[in-house]
Amino acid sequence: MGKDSLKILYIGKFPPYVGGETTKAYWLLRALAERGHKIFVISDAWELPTYWSAKLTVEDSDFLQPNGIKLFSTTFHNIPDFIPPYNPKTEKLVSMGIELIETLGKPDLIFSWYLIPFSSAAYILQQKYNIPHILHHAGSDVHRLLFSDYLQDYLIEVIRSANGVITYPSTKEIMEKLNQNTLIQSYPLNPDPYYIARNYSKDKKLVTIIDNYSEDSEWREINLSRSERCLNENKPLISIPGKWEKSKGIYSWLNVANKFNEVCFLLVGNGSPSTRNTVIKMIKDLNNVIWLSFVPLWRMPEIYGYSDAVGHLEIRFPVPTHFSLLALESLLAGK
Repeated sequence: MGKDSLKILYIGKFPPYVGGETTKAYWLLRALAERGHKIFVISDAWELPTYWSAKLTVEDSDFLQPNGIKLFSTTFHNIPDFIPPYNPKTEKLVSMGIELIETLGKPDLIFSWYLIPFSSAAYILQQKYNIPHILHHAGSDVHRLLFSDYLQDYLIEVIRSANGVITYPSTKEIMEKLNQNTLIQSYPLNPDPYYIARNYSKDKKLVTIIDNYSEDSEWREINLSRSERCLNENKPLISIPGKWEKSKGIYSWLNVANKFNEVCFLLVGNGSPSTRNTVIKMIKDLNNVIWLSFVPLWRMPEIYGYSDAVGHLEIRFPVPTHFSLLALESLLAGK
Protein backbone atom coordinates (compact mmCIF):
# COMPACT_ATOMS: atom_id res chain seq x y z
CA MET A 1 0.00 0.00 0.00
CA GLY A 2 1.19 3.49 -0.87
CA LYS A 3 1.42 6.28 1.67
CA ASP A 4 -1.89 7.75 0.47
CA SER A 5 -3.69 4.41 0.35
CA LEU A 6 -6.54 3.65 2.73
CA LYS A 7 -7.62 0.48 4.44
CA ILE A 8 -11.41 0.46 4.04
CA LEU A 9 -13.84 -1.83 5.83
CA TYR A 10 -16.95 -2.04 3.66
CA ILE A 11 -20.12 -3.47 5.22
CA GLY A 12 -22.94 -3.93 2.76
CA LYS A 13 -24.42 -5.77 -0.17
CA PHE A 14 -21.92 -7.53 -2.41
CA PRO A 15 -22.17 -10.19 -5.12
CA PRO A 16 -23.76 -12.65 -5.42
CA TYR A 17 -26.29 -10.02 -4.32
CA VAL A 18 -28.10 -8.55 -7.33
CA GLY A 19 -29.72 -5.17 -7.93
CA GLY A 20 -28.80 -1.56 -8.52
CA GLU A 21 -27.30 -0.79 -5.10
CA THR A 22 -25.04 -3.84 -5.29
CA THR A 23 -23.96 -2.89 -8.80
CA LYS A 24 -23.03 0.66 -7.79
CA ALA A 25 -21.22 -0.53 -4.67
CA TYR A 26 -19.24 -3.21 -6.52
CA TRP A 27 -17.92 -0.94 -9.28
CA LEU A 28 -17.09 1.80 -6.77
CA LEU A 29 -15.14 -0.59 -4.54
CA ARG A 30 -13.38 -2.05 -7.54
CA ALA A 31 -12.36 1.42 -8.71
CA LEU A 32 -11.03 2.23 -5.23
CA ALA A 33 -9.04 -1.03 -5.17
CA GLU A 34 -7.57 -0.26 -8.60
CA ARG A 35 -6.35 3.06 -7.17
CA GLY A 36 -4.38 1.21 -4.52
CA HIS A 37 -6.79 1.18 -1.60
CA LYS A 38 -7.25 -2.06 0.36
CA ILE A 39 -10.88 -3.14 0.64
CA PHE A 40 -12.16 -5.63 3.19
CA VAL A 41 -15.78 -6.58 2.54
CA ILE A 42 -18.11 -7.90 5.24
CA SER A 43 -21.48 -9.03 3.95
CA ASP A 44 -24.20 -11.63 4.34
CA ALA A 45 -23.81 -12.52 0.67
CA TRP A 46 -23.63 -16.28 1.25
CA GLU A 47 -26.89 -16.24 3.19
CA LEU A 48 -29.08 -15.15 0.28
CA PRO A 49 -31.87 -17.45 -0.95
CA THR A 50 -31.02 -18.81 -4.38
CA TYR A 51 -33.86 -16.94 -6.07
CA TRP A 52 -32.33 -13.55 -5.07
CA SER A 53 -28.74 -14.59 -5.71
CA ALA A 54 -26.67 -14.53 -8.90
CA LYS A 55 -25.40 -17.83 -10.19
CA LEU A 56 -21.58 -17.95 -10.15
CA THR A 57 -19.18 -20.04 -12.20
CA VAL A 58 -15.47 -20.72 -11.82
CA GLU A 59 -14.81 -18.00 -14.40
CA ASP A 60 -16.47 -15.44 -12.10
CA SER A 61 -14.00 -15.89 -9.22
CA ASP A 62 -11.59 -13.20 -10.45
CA PHE A 63 -14.46 -10.71 -10.63
CA LEU A 64 -15.83 -11.66 -7.22
CA GLN A 65 -12.53 -10.88 -5.49
CA PRO A 66 -10.34 -8.79 -7.79
CA ASN A 67 -6.96 -7.53 -6.64
CA GLY A 68 -7.32 -5.37 -3.56
CA ILE A 69 -10.73 -6.74 -2.48
CA LYS A 70 -11.22 -9.50 0.08
CA LEU A 71 -14.71 -10.84 0.81
CA PHE A 72 -15.83 -12.18 4.19
CA SER A 73 -19.42 -13.34 4.54
CA THR A 74 -21.64 -14.65 7.29
CA THR A 75 -23.42 -17.96 6.72
CA PHE A 76 -26.42 -19.92 8.00
CA HIS A 77 -24.15 -22.50 9.58
CA ASN A 78 -23.78 -23.00 13.34
CA ILE A 79 -26.49 -20.55 14.38
CA PRO A 80 -27.57 -21.67 17.86
CA ASP A 81 -31.21 -22.36 18.63
CA PHE A 82 -32.65 -19.81 21.03
CA ILE A 83 -35.86 -18.03 21.88
CA PRO A 84 -36.94 -15.67 20.38
CA PRO A 85 -35.86 -17.42 17.17
CA TYR A 86 -34.30 -15.20 14.51
CA ASN A 87 -31.20 -14.87 12.38
CA PRO A 88 -28.93 -12.37 14.23
CA LYS A 89 -27.36 -10.82 11.11
CA THR A 90 -26.31 -7.55 12.70
CA GLU A 91 -24.61 -9.36 15.56
CA LYS A 92 -22.84 -11.74 13.17
CA LEU A 93 -21.57 -8.85 11.04
CA VAL A 94 -20.33 -7.02 14.14
CA SER A 95 -18.60 -10.13 15.45
CA MET A 96 -16.91 -10.67 12.10
CA GLY A 97 -15.87 -7.01 12.08
CA ILE A 98 -14.34 -7.27 15.55
CA GLU A 99 -12.39 -10.35 14.52
CA LEU A 100 -11.06 -8.64 11.40
CA ILE A 101 -10.09 -5.46 13.21
CA GLU A 102 -8.37 -7.33 16.03
CA THR A 103 -6.51 -9.51 13.52
CA LEU A 104 -5.65 -7.04 10.74
CA GLY A 105 -5.65 -3.75 12.62
CA LYS A 106 -7.98 -0.77 12.57
CA PRO A 107 -9.13 0.38 9.14
CA ASP A 108 -8.90 4.03 8.19
CA LEU A 109 -12.57 4.11 7.30
CA ILE A 110 -15.78 2.12 7.70
CA PHE A 111 -18.05 2.43 4.67
CA SER A 112 -21.56 1.01 4.99
CA TRP A 113 -24.31 0.70 2.39
CA TYR A 114 -27.95 0.04 3.38
CA LEU A 115 -29.30 0.85 6.83
CA ILE A 116 -30.18 -2.61 8.16
CA PRO A 117 -28.26 -4.72 8.91
CA PHE A 118 -25.15 -3.10 7.41
CA SER A 119 -25.10 0.50 8.66
CA SER A 120 -26.40 -0.75 11.98
CA ALA A 121 -23.39 -3.07 12.30
CA ALA A 122 -21.04 -0.29 11.13
CA TYR A 123 -22.44 2.06 13.79
CA ILE A 124 -21.58 -0.42 16.56
CA LEU A 125 -18.03 -0.87 15.24
CA GLN A 126 -17.66 2.89 14.84
CA GLN A 127 -18.60 3.41 18.49
CA LYS A 128 -16.35 0.61 19.76
CA TYR A 129 -13.20 1.56 17.86
CA ASN A 130 -13.72 5.28 17.13
CA ILE A 131 -13.28 4.74 13.39
CA PRO A 132 -14.74 7.27 10.90
CA HIS A 133 -17.92 5.94 9.32
CA ILE A 134 -19.36 6.96 5.94
CA LEU A 135 -22.95 5.80 5.48
CA HIS A 136 -24.56 5.25 2.08
CA HIS A 137 -28.26 4.45 2.00
CA ALA A 138 -30.55 3.27 -0.78
CA GLY A 139 -34.10 4.34 -1.54
CA SER A 140 -35.96 1.34 -0.17
CA ASP A 141 -34.27 1.36 3.24
CA VAL A 142 -35.14 5.03 3.80
CA HIS A 143 -38.77 4.69 2.75
CA ARG A 144 -39.40 1.27 4.31
CA LEU A 145 -37.17 1.24 7.39
CA LEU A 146 -36.32 4.78 8.48
CA PHE A 147 -39.98 5.73 8.97
CA SER A 148 -40.91 2.54 10.79
CA ASP A 149 -42.37 3.13 14.25
CA TYR A 150 -40.08 0.46 15.71
CA LEU A 151 -36.86 1.50 13.96
CA GLN A 152 -37.00 5.25 13.45
CA ASP A 153 -35.32 6.48 16.65
CA TYR A 154 -32.46 4.00 16.38
CA LEU A 155 -31.82 4.60 12.68
CA ILE A 156 -31.87 8.36 13.18
CA GLU A 157 -29.11 7.89 15.75
CA VAL A 158 -27.13 5.72 13.30
CA ILE A 159 -27.39 8.41 10.62
CA ARG A 160 -26.59 11.29 12.97
CA SER A 161 -23.53 9.50 14.33
CA ALA A 162 -22.01 8.88 10.91
CA ASN A 163 -19.11 11.11 9.87
CA GLY A 164 -20.69 11.52 6.48
CA VAL A 165 -23.80 10.44 4.56
CA ILE A 166 -24.07 9.76 0.83
CA THR A 167 -27.61 10.32 -0.36
CA TYR A 168 -29.68 10.89 -3.50
CA PRO A 169 -31.38 14.06 -4.75
CA SER A 170 -34.81 12.73 -3.73
CA THR A 171 -33.70 12.18 -0.10
CA LYS A 172 -31.32 15.13 0.23
CA GLU A 173 -33.70 17.20 2.37
CA ILE A 174 -34.33 14.33 4.80
CA MET A 175 -30.66 13.49 5.24
CA GLU A 176 -29.45 17.08 5.63
CA LYS A 177 -31.79 17.46 8.60
CA LEU A 178 -30.15 14.46 10.25
CA ASN A 179 -26.51 14.92 9.25
CA GLN A 180 -24.81 18.12 8.09
CA ASN A 181 -22.07 16.16 6.31
CA THR A 182 -24.31 14.96 3.50
CA LEU A 183 -23.18 14.49 -0.09
CA ILE A 184 -25.33 13.73 -3.11
CA GLN A 185 -24.26 10.79 -5.22
CA SER A 186 -23.79 11.94 -8.80
CA TYR A 187 -24.89 10.00 -11.85
CA PRO A 188 -23.40 8.15 -13.50
CA LEU A 189 -20.64 6.72 -11.37
CA ASN A 190 -17.30 6.73 -13.13
CA PRO A 191 -17.83 3.69 -15.40
CA ASP A 192 -15.40 0.83 -15.33
CA PRO A 193 -13.80 0.24 -18.77
CA TYR A 194 -15.53 -3.15 -18.73
CA TYR A 195 -18.81 -1.30 -19.21
CA ILE A 196 -17.88 0.78 -22.24
CA ALA A 197 -19.75 -0.23 -25.38
CA ARG A 198 -18.26 -3.07 -27.38
CA ASN A 199 -19.33 -5.16 -30.31
CA TYR A 200 -20.98 -8.38 -29.15
CA SER A 201 -22.04 -11.28 -31.33
CA LYS A 202 -25.30 -13.04 -30.55
CA ASP A 203 -24.34 -16.48 -31.78
CA LYS A 204 -21.61 -18.42 -29.96
CA LYS A 205 -21.20 -16.07 -27.00
CA LEU A 206 -24.93 -16.05 -26.24
CA VAL A 207 -24.80 -19.84 -26.26
CA THR A 208 -21.99 -19.68 -23.68
CA ILE A 209 -24.04 -17.39 -21.43
CA ILE A 210 -27.02 -19.75 -21.73
CA ASP A 211 -24.85 -22.76 -20.99
CA ASN A 212 -23.38 -21.17 -17.85
CA TYR A 213 -26.36 -19.35 -16.36
CA SER A 214 -29.47 -21.37 -17.15
CA GLU A 215 -31.32 -22.43 -14.02
CA ASP A 216 -30.75 -26.16 -14.53
CA SER A 217 -30.14 -28.76 -17.25
CA GLU A 218 -33.79 -28.79 -18.32
CA TRP A 219 -33.84 -25.05 -18.87
CA ARG A 220 -30.43 -25.18 -20.51
CA GLU A 221 -31.88 -27.42 -23.24
CA ILE A 222 -35.01 -25.31 -23.58
CA ASN A 223 -32.99 -22.08 -23.81
CA LEU A 224 -30.51 -23.47 -26.34
CA SER A 225 -33.33 -24.68 -28.57
CA ARG A 226 -35.22 -21.40 -28.37
CA SER A 227 -32.12 -19.25 -28.89
CA GLU A 228 -31.15 -21.28 -31.95
CA ARG A 229 -34.61 -20.70 -33.41
CA CYS A 230 -34.41 -16.97 -32.68
CA LEU A 231 -31.00 -16.70 -34.35
CA ASN A 232 -31.94 -18.79 -37.37
CA GLU A 233 -35.07 -16.74 -37.95
CA ASN A 234 -33.16 -13.50 -37.32
CA LYS A 235 -35.68 -12.30 -34.74
CA PRO A 236 -34.85 -9.20 -32.68
CA LEU A 237 -33.89 -9.92 -29.08
CA ILE A 238 -35.18 -7.81 -26.19
CA SER A 239 -33.60 -8.44 -22.80
CA ILE A 240 -35.70 -7.94 -19.66
CA PRO A 241 -33.43 -7.92 -16.58
CA GLY A 242 -34.65 -7.63 -13.02
CA LYS A 243 -36.49 -9.12 -10.10
CA TRP A 244 -39.80 -10.76 -10.87
CA GLU A 245 -42.27 -8.46 -9.21
CA LYS A 246 -45.62 -7.13 -10.37
CA SER A 247 -44.41 -3.58 -9.70
CA LYS A 248 -41.48 -4.24 -12.07
CA GLY A 249 -43.75 -5.32 -14.89
CA ILE A 250 -42.98 -9.03 -15.17
CA TYR A 251 -46.57 -10.00 -16.06
CA SER A 252 -46.89 -7.11 -18.50
CA TRP A 253 -43.77 -8.30 -20.33
CA LEU A 254 -45.08 -11.85 -20.52
CA ASN A 255 -48.33 -10.54 -22.01
CA VAL A 256 -46.28 -8.65 -24.61
CA ALA A 257 -44.26 -11.78 -25.41
CA ASN A 258 -47.46 -13.74 -25.87
CA LYS A 259 -48.73 -11.22 -28.44
CA PHE A 260 -45.49 -10.68 -30.40
CA ASN A 261 -44.13 -14.06 -31.44
CA GLU A 262 -41.95 -12.39 -34.08
CA VAL A 263 -39.75 -11.02 -31.27
CA CYS A 264 -37.59 -13.00 -28.83
CA PHE A 265 -37.36 -12.04 -25.17
CA LEU A 266 -34.45 -12.79 -22.84
CA LEU A 267 -35.61 -12.80 -19.23
CA VAL A 268 -32.74 -12.41 -16.76
CA GLY A 269 -34.04 -12.68 -13.24
CA ASN A 270 -35.95 -14.60 -10.64
CA GLY A 271 -38.54 -14.12 -7.94
CA SER A 272 -39.95 -15.27 -4.64
CA PRO A 273 -41.31 -18.83 -4.68
CA SER A 274 -44.96 -17.95 -5.34
CA THR A 275 -44.16 -15.50 -8.15
CA ARG A 276 -41.47 -17.76 -9.54
CA ASN A 277 -43.81 -20.73 -9.89
CA THR A 278 -46.41 -18.64 -11.72
CA VAL A 279 -43.88 -17.04 -14.08
CA ILE A 280 -42.11 -20.30 -14.94
CA LYS A 281 -45.44 -21.93 -15.76
CA MET A 282 -46.20 -19.05 -18.13
CA ILE A 283 -42.83 -18.94 -19.91
CA LYS A 284 -42.79 -22.69 -20.50
CA ASP A 285 -45.65 -22.06 -22.95
CA LEU A 286 -43.90 -19.13 -24.67
CA ASN A 287 -41.45 -20.46 -27.27
CA ASN A 288 -40.04 -16.97 -27.89
CA VAL A 289 -38.87 -16.51 -24.27
CA ILE A 290 -35.39 -17.49 -23.06
CA TRP A 291 -34.92 -17.53 -19.28
CA LEU A 292 -31.70 -17.13 -17.36
CA SER A 293 -31.61 -16.86 -13.60
CA PHE A 294 -29.72 -13.86 -12.23
CA VAL A 295 -26.29 -13.56 -13.80
CA PRO A 296 -23.44 -11.78 -11.99
CA LEU A 297 -23.52 -8.02 -12.43
CA TRP A 298 -20.22 -8.01 -14.35
CA ARG A 299 -21.85 -10.18 -17.06
CA MET A 300 -24.69 -7.72 -17.65
CA PRO A 301 -22.77 -5.70 -20.30
CA GLU A 302 -22.65 -8.90 -22.36
CA ILE A 303 -26.41 -9.39 -21.97
CA TYR A 304 -27.03 -5.84 -23.15
CA GLY A 305 -24.55 -6.29 -25.97
CA TYR A 306 -26.28 -9.38 -27.34
CA SER A 307 -29.67 -7.64 -27.23
CA ASP A 308 -31.26 -5.39 -29.81
CA ALA A 309 -33.10 -3.54 -27.05
CA VAL A 310 -33.41 -3.53 -23.26
CA GLY A 311 -36.78 -3.34 -21.56
CA HIS A 312 -37.67 -1.98 -18.14
CA LEU A 313 -41.03 -1.20 -16.54
CA GLU A 314 -42.14 0.13 -13.18
CA ILE A 315 -45.84 -0.05 -12.28
CA ARG A 316 -46.91 1.66 -9.05
CA PHE A 317 -43.46 0.99 -7.65
CA PRO A 318 -43.59 1.18 -3.82
CA VAL A 319 -40.45 3.34 -3.46
CA PRO A 320 -41.14 6.99 -4.41
CA THR A 321 -38.86 8.78 -6.88
CA HIS A 322 -37.09 5.55 -7.71
CA PHE A 323 -34.44 5.69 -10.44
CA SER A 324 -33.39 2.38 -11.95
CA LEU A 325 -29.76 1.85 -12.91
CA LEU A 326 -30.75 -0.27 -15.92
CA ALA A 327 -31.08 2.71 -18.25
CA LEU A 328 -27.56 3.92 -17.47
CA GLU A 329 -26.09 0.42 -17.65
CA SER A 330 -27.60 -0.31 -21.05
CA LEU A 331 -26.53 3.09 -22.43
CA LEU A 332 -22.97 2.49 -21.31
CA ALA A 333 -23.10 -0.89 -23.03
CA GLY A 334 -24.18 0.77 -26.27
CA LYS A 335 -27.96 0.34 -26.18
